[in-house]
Amino acid sequence: MKNTFKILTTTLVVCLLILSSCGSDAEDKEANLKNSTRFNMISAVDNLAVVGSVDLITMIEKSDFEHNKDVPFEVLAGFKMFVKGNIDAELTGLELKGNNHFAVSMKEEEPEYVMFTAKVTNKEKIKQTLTNLKLSKGEYTKEEIEGKEYEFISEKNVTAMWDDKDFIVVASQKEETKKIAQKLLLARYIDAQENQNLDTYLKRVDDMNIFVNLESIMKSAKNTKEGKQISGEVLEMFNDAYYVGTGNFNAGEIVFDMNVYADKVKNSEYNALSKEVVSKTVFNYLSNDKLLAFGVASLDMSAIFNAMNLVPENEFNMSDIEKVTGMSQTELKELLTGDFSVSIMDIKSQEVTSTYDAYSEDDDFFEEETYTYQQTMPLVVFTVGIKDSSKIGSLLRMSGELIFENGVCKLEKDAYLTMNEEKLILSTDLETATFFAKGNKFKAFSLPSSTQMEKPVYGFYNTDVTQMPKGVLKLAETEEGQMALEFSNLFESVDFNGDFERMAFTVKLKNKSDNALKVITDFVLSVTKNKQFM
Repeated sequence: MKNTFKILTTTLVVCLLILSSCGSDAEDKEANLKNSTRFNMISAVDNLAVVGSVDLITMIEKSDFEHNKDVPFEVLAGFKMFVKGNIDAELTGLELKGNNHFAVSMKEEEPEYVMFTAKVTNKEKIKQTLTNLKLSKGEYTKEEIEGKEYEFISEKNVTAMWDDKDFIVVASQKEETKKIAQKLLLARYIDAQENQNLDTYLKRVDDMNIFVNLESIMKSAKNTKEGKQISGEVLEMFNDAYYVGTGNFNAGEIVFDMNVYADKVKNSEYNALSKEVVSKTVFNYLSNDKLLAFGVASLDMSAIFNAMNLVPENEFNMSDIEKVTGMSQTELKELLTGDFSVSIMDIKSQEVTSTYDAYSEDDDFFEEETYTYQQTMPLVVFTVGIKDSSKIGSLLRMSGELIFENGVCKLEKDAYLTMNEEKLILSTDLETATFFAKGNKFKAFSLPSSTQMEKPVYGFYNTDVTQMPKGVLKLAETEEGQMALEFSNLFESVDFNGDFERMAFTVKLKNKSDNALKVITDFVLSVTKNKQFM
């Protein structure tokens, strides 16, 4: 009897141990990992080129759309019925809030496959969620793999797969998606090779972000027909290179950042961005009074010519340029300072008369009729810094293809070329080109105190309604133009600053307390209500 009792007790203990180990198998696997399961899964993507994330739910919350008094009842009801219910974690079984990532596998010109993953809150609801959304018409199956149950909805080009922890969708025109989905989910519990750059990125919390593997992108470009000429030297420069882009809507501002991590490219002879800011002389060629926007860049011309020499001769031959200009490559790059600017001075509006053939039923023939309409076009000035305007002027005249009259050459309709001291100038306006051809300059444009030009690349958009040019204000006489000015008046400043390592597009709002997305949403909804656009 004692022996029987001991056998039964031992059997029971063993069964309990087995059952408890089965229930905690996934937890034990995860506890022993060095990396996160998300990192391991993303790292298992073949030829990983791009990883990205968009936190749509957080942005909807930041907009405060649901609580806005100007939202039409029908729109709000539709949002709650068709949108909110399909992104609620309790209803869908998926946690879609936060940085859920997608990834792209790239081997050649077209992606090999694309995947998306999210955390599971209730695996029993996912099948119904996918059915309701009609995201897949594939066959539903359950399979046990390595002692764990997985569920699938799979068709030819798309597979959704999940367990009680993670959900994944794989789409591809080339690969068998079910095998890829299975491989990626199983990879969660196998520590991937260390990649601090990717790991740091995956831990980021942003409204939207992206990780671009420049090494992988260059290798995939090398595999294309057009990229076969990419040299080993260039590929070497992009080893371990990547960039991270982020976008965030904060209280009183919107910030889009791009940070580049490519030291070999930065320190190479092909880095075209200068270390210096653009020459202050460009400010004399932006506007005679007020402007809409402008951008400037300080480039390293030696680096640009070095990059041009990498282009295959059948696509671009530098010797042809040397023959046409009569100057060597060295002389050409020394002639250009590397300073570039483009300015939108104003918006021109003019009445245009057009004719067309109209059919007359009474007379049974076509007769010519005319109609008029308002045509608008930007008044643009583009400048290139040069060290010797007389030398480049003689070169342009020697070509025989350009005819200058009073210092201005008409290239085509609304395109005029001229020179002024150390600037080669292209303008869409004859009057402006003639002004520069006579040796005149604009008064140097002054930036508002709220913004500063500190980097070799800089862009500025004017949001001050009192400093808008006349043509823009003329457009504001229309209902649409007035709304555009009112929208601009929300912002304190809009600018773009950048160097090789970091580019930043920043929008600062006058309202510093509310989230920028809420301010913009409130404006749009108030306008649509007032104008009865709905």
